[in-house]
Amino acid sequence: MKPTSWVEIDLDAVSHNLRAARQVIGDIVPVFAVVKADAYGHGARAIALTALAAGAYGLAVSTVSEGVELRPRLRRFGTPPILVMGPLLPENVDDALENELTPSLWSLEEAQLLEDRARRRGQMVAAHVFVDTGMGTMGLPPHLVPEIFHQAQGFEHTVLEGLYSHFATAFAPDGPFARQQLALFLRIRDQLRQAGFQPPLCHMANSAAALLMPEARLDAVRLGNILYGEHPSGATRSLVELRNPWAWKTTVVSIRNVPSGGSLGYGRDFVATRPVRAAILPVGLADGFMVAAVRPMSTLRHLGRALALDILRFFGRAPSAGQVLIGGQPVPVLGRVAMQTCAVDVSGRPDVRPGTEAQLLARRASVAPWVPRLYAGNMARFLALDGPGPAGAPARVRIRRLAARHQVPPRMARRWRAPKA
Repeated sequence: MKPTSWVEIDLDAVSHNLRAARQVIGDIVPVFAVVKADAYGHGARAIALTALAAGAYGLAVSTVSEGVELRPRLRRFGTPPILVMGPLLPENVDDALENELTPSLWSLEEAQLLEDRARRRGQMVAAHVFVDTGMGTMGLPPHLVPEIFHQAQGFEHTVLEGLYSHFATAFAPDGPFARQQLALFLRIRDQLRQAGFQPPLCHMANSAAALLMPEARLDAVRLGNILYGEHPSGATRSLVELRNPWAWKTTVVSIRNVPSGGSLGYGRDFVATRPVRAAILPVGLADGFMVAAVRPMSTLRHLGRALALDILRFFGRAPSAGQVLIGGQPVPVLGRVAMQTCAVDVSGRPDVRPGTEAQLLARRASVAPWVPRLYAGNMARFLALDGPGPAGAPARVRIRRLAARHQVPPRMARRWRAPKA
């Protein structure tokens, strides 16, 4: 049965993007591939496998449930680290332990809870301390970081192997506030070292900082937007060439000739002032076609456009949020997007007829999960778990050397297993 729309994802492009970022940040610094929110809509399993095959050290997710869903799907790679960046809820501790996830600690209470549950299970667990250096909504207050490490000295089953933070100005990491955050993070790290604590993985750099702030790379970096072909900042375009792996597609199901004065859609928001040829697409709000297409705010023109749209929205006159391409050319969305359909203007396009393919532009994470993801490229065969591993997968010896160079505890290094060649 043919779906009304589908997403084509080129896994070779994801692999290319990780390797391209590597050329800038170097081969030594471990990379956590951020696959939260179902890998921003791309499919966490497919992206996780592709990133690990391309050399990622570990994965990063938001919730324990995301990590639990991923863990059994990564058997080919043994047990690579899966860092859970969200808070550790009491109800999820046992699931985190059972699936060998790496929790983030946001409070002293979470640390004690994790130790108590790990002791009850007779299990060792590694955790990272998330410190709030300016985000304001997540992490442990800076003044409590020494206390949590002192607290952990009495733990027998919990090892604090990491310390990390997150930039509040994620898309402008080289600005003054970002540098203030990094300076605070480095002071905290140095204070811990002076007190005799040596967390082997200190990390703060996101995609933008990994490219633009070499001093922020530290012991590891977390790459998200870059993997998905999205430049986090206009300044990164000159540093790395990224490929877009994503194409959301559908087909025209009907052509309507709307006379002057005729209308389309709910509320008669669109009333034709001239004869219009409209193409009907079987995609709407239910599929996630309802948000603005992703555009980098890297120029004054983009900022001006965003401001103008905000003013139009205030007066209820904003154009439809999504965008559509047919034959590579943009076509305007006419009127409101309905739950399952929308209309686009194809006047002067006699080549457009029922069955013509159209591409939809919208925020990827908002595209409904029931829209099929179709994987393409040489890396797509990696999803057949009974097939051979992809060429170029990192060797065990490379991981061991990397772990030793960064003073990663042997127990942590053993958790990562590369596929056999």
